[in-house]
Amino acid sequence: MKRMMTIMSTFLTILLISGCVSIPLTDGGSIEISADGLTIIPTEDDGGDVDIEEESVGKVKGSTTEIDEDESVNEENESENPVTITDDEENESTDLAGQDGLGGCAHEFYLLKNRLPDGFPIPECTYITVFEIVEDQEDHVRMMTAQYHNFGSTQEAHDDAKNFFSDLGYAITNDEVGVLSVKKNGIQITLTKEDLGSDSLLTGIQYRETPIIQYKVIDSFINLTENGHGKCSDEYYTSLSLLPEDFPLAECAKTTFIVMENFDAASNSAAFYKVDGIWADHYNAFVAYAEANNFTITQDEGLATQGELSYMDGDTIVYIAVEKIDKTKTDIHINVSKKF
Repeated sequence: MKRMMTIMSTFLTILLISGCVSIPLTDGGSIEISADGLTIIPTEDDGGDVDIEEESVGKVKGSTTEIDEDESVNEENESENPVTITDDEENESTDLAGQDGLGGCAHEFYLLKNRLPDGFPIPECTYITVFEIVEDQEDHVRMMTAQYHNFGSTQEAHDDAKNFFSDLGYAITNDEVGVLSVKKNGIQITLTKEDLGSDSLLTGIQYRETPIIQYKVIDSFINLTENGHGKCSDEYYTSLSLLPEDFPLAECAKTTFIVMENFDAASNSAAFYKVDGIWADHYNAFVAYAEANNFTITQDEGLATQGELSYMDGDTIVYIAVEKIDKTKTDIHINVSKKF
């Protein structure tokens, strides 16, 4: 999981910093993704399919993803139990889904508000430019980051947030205008405010919980399907919303990574999840789906334990990496880039 998360984090970081990424294709061409949109640079000849063989060879390249923690919210000296979630705290976290007013908002707004304490001061349905959730099951940690614009003064926004968290019993660990860090029962939140001028603020949120809270599935617009309300996680339905209709995503797949980035003319999203079954069966299903819909396949490379597929659906580019965990488990990474 960490190897795949590193691949995704590196790709997305480069995209944010440089504003342009070139993805090489096996046929010698490339795909360029930038804030101006998506561009395919073709070669004279298209590459052919590669046979898939089920035998042991190397795996997807990557390195371990490191989890950075602000020393100001380090819990080593915390007097309360850092991993104990009380009944009241659990109810505070799990009763948020399905609140009035959430219907019709973007998925990233819903997920953000659903994971933050009830009543957190955020404009309803605000446009979130960057949103990410990472779940590390080995370290029992879930992390969330978000960024959005709102209005007001830095001092007033800081005071409002400080009063809000203090009233809920959170301990203040960093208190300076523009940066507020709090903690309570294994939950750490850092809120930043940057003055952009003209009464405009850039707000950033960093959220960390340990152990991972198992949020209750509650009927809401996010899990409303043509067959009624589904019972999968909100993260699963968010992954599904990024993909074309009838995309063969395994039902209730365990989603451990989501990132959604919105630019002036394009967006980039990614999801990472684990499924049961042989990796080649999943990979072949993705290829068959792209072929059946007459999408333009730009990469189709299957090796002994992994496969990579890229295809275009109009102004949407979908990249899929499938990796074998063992004979019955598979890791899948999907990246979707859209031009508005």
